[in-house]
Amino acid sequence: MEDLEDYIHRENLKIFKREIGLERDAVRRRWLLKRLAEEEAKGRAATWQAAAGSTSPGAPKGECLVSDPYSIPEETVPAS
Repeated sequence: MEDLEDYIHRENLKIFKREIGLERDAVRRRWLLKRLAEEEAKGRAATWQAAAGSTSPGAPKGECLVSDPYSIPEETVPAS
């Protein structure tokens, strides 16, 4: 990742973590947890690409091999 992208990534992580700590609504909190997991996956994918030497914009993105600790089974989410 480039410097600006690194900064934005770190700030997004801080914001999501702060908002999750403050959020009282369960549905909104789950949404924030999902966004946090996606943002964390972006960082892992970029790290794996850099380690593999794949830095070109058209290079395939790395797959997240780590199970998502923030995932919530669909059956636990109330229907709208």
